[in-house]
Amino acid sequence: LSPKTKVVIDHFGCFRQCGKSDEDIERAFQALLDLHKYPQLYVKVSGWKRVSSVPSGSNMNLRSDVVGYVERVVKAFTSNRTMWGSDMPLALLQDGMPPGHAAYSAAVGSTYEEVVADTVAMFRESGLSEDQVADVMHNSAKALFWS
Repeated sequence: LSPKTKVVIDHFGCFRQCGKSDEDIERAFQALLDLHKYPQLYVKVSGWKRVSSVPSGSNMNLRSDVVGYVERVVKAFTSNRTMWGSDMPLALLQDGMPPGHAAYSAAVGSTYEEVVADTVAMFRESGLSEDQVADVMHNSAKALFWS
């Protein structure tokens, strides 16, 4: 990996895989955290449905177990190399119906604004500072992609 190449690891690196033990999941997450030593790597804390132990549903506030993972990513990578992603439009779905599927509109369980509000509320109740929340929610992505 070239030191000049910036890489964004999406969806927490998809460390949670179906059928894996808790120990395997933790080992995979730790492998992600170990990548912090590469300053050109960033982590997008998106895909909460894929990371959460909550089986289904669109409400972000049901996925509070993910906040601990976010805190650990921020601790390892810093908030300057951690960015939130909405995982739109899948974040809106109660189940996995993709846009265009006949059952899509019936599967939508929230709005984008609700997803953002739930996420910010959970972050504010976490161990993250206001500055870290601002970095994760928009500052780090802005610095990486628009500066």
